[in-house]
Amino acid sequence: MPPDLLSVCRDKGDTPPGREVVVQADSSSSGIINSSAVSTQCANDSVCVIPFGTTLQVDTSLSLAALVVKGVVEWTDDTQVNPSAFMCAGYIAVEGIGKFEMDVQSKDAFIYIKDNGAVHSKLRSRGFGSVAMNTGDYPIIDINGRDLARTWSILSKPLHPGDDKVQLMHNPTFMGW
Repeated sequence: MPPDLLSVCRDKGDTPPGREVVVQADSSSSGIINSSAVSTQCANDSVCVIPFGTTLQVDTSLSLAALVVKGVVEWTDDTQVNPSAFMCAGYIAVEGIGKFEMDVQSKDAFIYIKDNGAVHSKLRSRGFGSVAMNTGDYPIIDINGRDLARTWSILSKPLHPGDDKVQLMHNPTFMGW
């Protein structure tokens, strides 16, 4: 996990975002915008909307109050510039004919849904999903990662309140974690 993920994303208050910001792509960019451009337009007090016709290419870590995708979010090995990156928001809602496409095979990528008071009308708080509000809506979420030998394990010893370590039956390294 990136060392700054928790310090940036965890426990950011209970004040819901007070405004909605529709991201504007530069006229010379053919509707493509990157993480830093979104960060300059959207703050931790706003619901950030990627409109139809705009593509957010996730290249670096991004922290938002909430994200509504009506256009496209594209997050791949090619768009991500660092070996590790994250996106955190109180909710991520893909609406209308929006698309959230993530295919990161050789880098580390994390989605963190933070507890910040943001509430979506359908997904509620701390949600990540697609929402078809109207006839003809077909929102898509497509997430692919590297192949794992095993996607789950069970605890080899009981977990008690206050424990800060878990012991798994299977070796995480051999599972590809």
